[in-house]
Amino acid sequence: MTGVQTCALPIYAQSPSAPEALYNAASRRAALIEIYKTEEQPKKSEQARTQAIALAQQLISQYPQSDWSSRGQTLLYLVQQGVPTYGNVLE
Repeated sequence: MTGVQTCALPIYAQSPSAPEALYNAASRRAALIEIYKTEEQPKKSEQARTQAIALAQQLISQYPQSDWSSRGQTLLYLVQQGVPTYGNVLE
């Protein structure tokens, strides 16, 4: 797979959909980790890992009472442990 495009829309902190948007962004980055590994692009894979962790941590810290926060914690754990998330059902 080449030319993976990701969306870089601004996330408004007060929006009710902000936690979901952060989770989706983190999830997409987490999926890219394995995609880049299979394409033998270790630098991009590590960048995606770093971004996925940062986004998941942002979700957890900014929206601790949200249902999306617990999903973010699961995603964060999987990424930190090196468990592939691409193709796994996390929700």
